[in-house]
Amino acid sequence: MTKSNTSTDKTPTETVRSTPAGQLMFGPYSRHFWNAQGQLIAEAGKFSAEWFKRRQTAAFSLLDTAAQISTLSLDNPPAAIRAMVDWQRGAMERVSEDATDCSRMISECNKSMISTEMEVVEEFERHSNALAENMATVTKGRHATPV
Repeated sequence: MTKSNTSTDKTPTETVRSTPAGQLMFGPYSRHFWNAQGQLIAEAGKFSAEWFKRRQTAAFSLLDTAAQISTLSLDNPPAAIRAMVDWQRGAMERVSEDATDCSRMISECNKSMISTEMEVVEEFERHSNALAENMATVTKGRHATPV
């Protein structure tokens, strides 16, 4: 026998979300969560695009260096060593740029998360105040205990 899908078949989360207090809790958080996730993905995309460009530069540079070394090694060993050292210097510069970009990405992601959290708190506060005012208006003139 299959269970009918009625309005009473809601999960506890769905039930809470359908109340004004639940909308207050889940609305701002979920909207800001997805916005923040989009910002994090964009930052990770920027970082990875630059990282792959540097890897491609490293690969082509290595091919050029290997060609130089193979032609210079017999005739001019110091020049071959210099070519290898130059490639290693470039490799270290790329690693340094990786670290700098990674730090920038982490910093931007942290900044995004903090500002998102602040926006959620502010929105939550505004909604809480509006809900409290609404409840005060609705209950105005009513007794606390039934008479």
